Amino acid sequence: EHSLVVNVEGLGGVLIVGCGHQPVPRLVERYDAAYAEPLYGIIGGVHFPIPEGRIKLGPLDVQRDLASGNGLFDPLTLEQVDAELAMLKRRNLGIIAVSGHDSSDEVIARVRERFGDAHRYIRVGAEIVVRSH
Repeated sequence: EHSLVVNVEGLGGVLIVGCGHQPVPRLVERYDAAYAEPLYGIIGGVHFPIPEGRIKLGPLDVQRDLASGNGLFDPLTLEQVDAELAMLKRRNLGIIAVSGHDSSDEVIARVRERFGDAHRYIRVGAEIVVRSH
């Protein structure tokens, strides 16, 4: 999986994530190891399908049970999501946009609630503009 970093002059890096099978702490750790600029934002898929994902195969919640956390016997929990959101909040992100592809509506609402004006919705065809001051 690939992620893209865009350096916005005067603000820092914006991490654009396709479908975040890499856990958020690992993405942030790799960003910090590679860049001196502060992390200004994260846009894209961070794989928070809690309490449930959008893809089911019979009784199996594929996104939650297989594609997040540590697999079927150690799936991602709401407590882990809250801890990762708290870690991002401490970084004072200027922008955060979480994809509905791999995160639940409940988590998107939590992000909106916790990040306020820094939150953006991701919509097909809509622009998310990040400008330096």
